[in-house]
Amino acid sequence: MFFLTGADENSDRNVEAAKLQGITTRAFVDRNSGEFERLCKVYEISHDRFIRTAVDEDHKKGVQEFVRRWIASGDIYKGTYEGLYCRGCEAFYDENELIDGRCPLHPTSESLSPRRKLSLTWSSNWEPKARGELSS
Repeated sequence: MFFLTGADENSDRNVEAAKLQGITTRAFVDRNSGEFERLCKVYEISHDRFIRTAVDEDHKKGVQEFVRRWIASGDIYKGTYEGLYCRGCEAFYDENELIDGRCPLHPTSESLSPRRKLSLTWSSNWEPKARGELSS
């Protein structure tokens, strides 16, 4: 087993928290990553790799190659997704996933907002396979 953990400089929550503290997102994540690593040692929590999405070149190159292959295979394509976005989850939700119009994980928060996102979208040829995997 390989245990990978890390920090995402592109996380909305990290960007927002850094702005509130008047520092760059990079400085915010640098500080918190160092603290996380220190606490792992204190509490004897081990991991095989601590990755930084914006700093580790092998991660960036690996993700670029992964996406390049997906696009070349036709399995995903660029598209625009519109939906309700929960800032707490950093995820989109369909109306039918909400509980009383609220995020199921953040029901006391006013975190849902309409949002459009240009992203990569799964081709429909993945749906039957994904449904099979999820039901097993």
